[in-house]
Amino acid sequence: MSDPDAVARAGFEALRQKDWTGVLTALGDLEVPDRPLLDARLHGWRAQAFRALNRLDEAERAIGRAIRQARVGGDAKGVAELRSLQAGILAALAAARTVEVERARDAALADLDEATLLAEVAPDERAALLVRQGSALADAGRSAEAATVAKRAEDLATNARDRVLALLLRARVTPPEAPIRAAHAIADAEGDHDLLTAVAHAARAAKVTLLAPEFG
Repeated sequence: MSDPDAVARAGFEALRQKDWTGVLTALGDLEVPDRPLLDARLHGWRAQAFRALNRLDEAERAIGRAIRQARVGGDAKGVAELRSLQAGILAALAAARTVEVERARDAALADLDEATLLAEVAPDERAALLVRQGSALADAGRSAEAATVAKRAEDLATNARDRVLALLLRARVTPPEAPIRAAHAIADAEGDHDLLTAVAHAARAAKVTLLAPEFG
């Protein structure tokens, strides 16, 4: 059987270097239930590594074990620190599950015809809903349909935000330079930092160079 202290040292060194895969490799499946404080540390380190690797369900299980063992060992300070880590893991899990639910909802929009999709939707909300539908189509690889929906969203947009988002959707599924430059012009005219940031991200992803504004 591996020396638990040697394993712990190797795991801690990997943790110190933020080598998350290395942490899991070093610790393996070692558990030392007869040494609850060490066991708590091992599972706490696993939880950190799993969280960093976005393996959130495993992180949740590991942090639960760590907290239980810290309690057995009477480490009140350790429990408090582990609780803080647990809160971050649970928040990340909640966010991930929300994203999954939203993606599932948006995916369900993909096959709706426009009349059904926009029935009883206020005119100033139609473009945003079409952008969601178009994004779902793009995610599914249905680029031609997404481009059609993006153009329709542009036509129905009643505000700068919706026009920019429709153009950025079009940039995902058609040659990106023209729609990104059009989106940038709108966002720049509005002076909207969030829209400018979204356009900048899209431009970097598409390798489109945006000129800095001229002053004077």
